[in-house]
Amino acid sequence: MLRAIFPRADDVRVQLSDQVRFVDQGANWERVLCPFDATELSAEWWQAAMDQAYQKDFNDLAVTLPCCKRTSSLDELHFEWPAGFARFSLEVRNPKGDLDTERISQLERTLGLSLKIIWAHY
Repeated sequence: MLRAIFPRADDVRVQLSDQVRFVDQGANWERVLCPFDATELSAEWWQAAMDQAYQKDFNDLAVTLPCCKRTSSLDELHFEWPAGFARFSLEVRNPKGDLDTERISQLERTLGLSLKIIWAHY
């Protein structure tokens, strides 16, 4: 189905892992913000939080935000450009096209789950 949506893509693949992994945006990384008050979180704080979560195989993403002291999840942080955590991903390298909302909905219905689009540049 994904190959039909992106027939000219260089590569289309499904990634499934036993452990949760961080799916990043590569060179599209800009910054990460608090989901409650939009305060920019320091790279040092974020890296320490990621290191702590990595020690638990990303099974516990809970964090206390330094700006507002509220509890959240690393997956709920606002990444500019989007990033996330997953055990399953669909990957399209050099798609040579765009993914419109109807196609996203179609993929979600077929898979029976919600998708998060992460545009990565490597």
